[in-house]
Amino acid sequence: MNLRNMLEMIRSPESPRGGSDRSSAVLDGYESIGVALTAEGQVAALGRTFEVTDAREFAHMFRCVFVNRSYEFRCDRQDPRIIDCGANLGVTVHFWKCLFPQARVTAFEPDPAICRMLRENCSGLNSVEVIEAAVWNEDGQLLFKSQGGVGGHLRGLTESTTQGGELGVRAVRLRDLLGEPVDLLKIDIEGAEIDVLHDCAERLVNVDRLFVEYHAFVDRPQRLAELVGILEQAGYLLHVHSEMASKRPFLRRDVVNGKHHRLNIFASKSHLPEIAWEPEQPVVEARQRQSD
Repeated sequence: MNLRNMLEMIRSPESPRGGSDRSSAVLDGYESIGVALTAEGQVAALGRTFEVTDAREFAHMFRCVFVNRSYEFRCDRQDPRIIDCGANLGVTVHFWKCLFPQARVTAFEPDPAICRMLRENCSGLNSVEVIEAAVWNEDGQLLFKSQGGVGGHLRGLTESTTQGGELGVRAVRLRDLLGEPVDLLKIDIEGAEIDVLHDCAERLVNVDRLFVEYHAFVDRPQRLAELVGILEQAGYLLHVHSEMASKRPFLRRDVVNGKHHRLNIFASKSHLPEIAWEPEQPVVEARQRQSD
């Protein structure tokens, strides 16, 4: 399925809907984008079944990736090299394979339960390698704190001592994969991003585009300046989206999963067209104009 066919499926009024009252309740507001709960732990999207941990969380990811299309890019070749660190359930992998059917994708996921679902969700996709491992600054073994599919992280990022419920996971040095050109590197590794990028800094010359999700943990030093410094030194232009913003930050910090802030950072070396920004048209005003 290419990107055009996928978008038509999402926009179609015949988009799949759940077969029970429970599915409609669970995914209220999401069926219109072609996502529906079919059974416990399963969601229908893109004409196939996805194994999921949480249906609403999957639908939210699907909308961010397929409807907002934040990870869309252009490439001169038909088989871009993509490395997805923190691939979770494979939504981004499917998006890139719709965009570039011949793309060569390596997807890392350290959580064993999530990686099993990732393998199943990516079954049938050509040139996709799924690796059950965390990316890190050296090969070895690490302790991983699972959070049930959303926000699992390496021990030590929020805990100073072992808290129980941790898993031993394989660690792979990301730097070793960057010896050849990479068209897109995605890093969403829940707080380990800065240590990994420090180790990879000299090889970012081979990476054309990089997405990294920055995580600020409660009671931990804020290291945003380090991250920005690494990326700027590598020659990237940065564009930043706030993923988790407190409405009144001088009064309170909203905390989710031990983090008080997340930033989506899009780093690119490619020349992009500069287009004058215009504010989005209010929905009510747009509807009125359409009816005139």
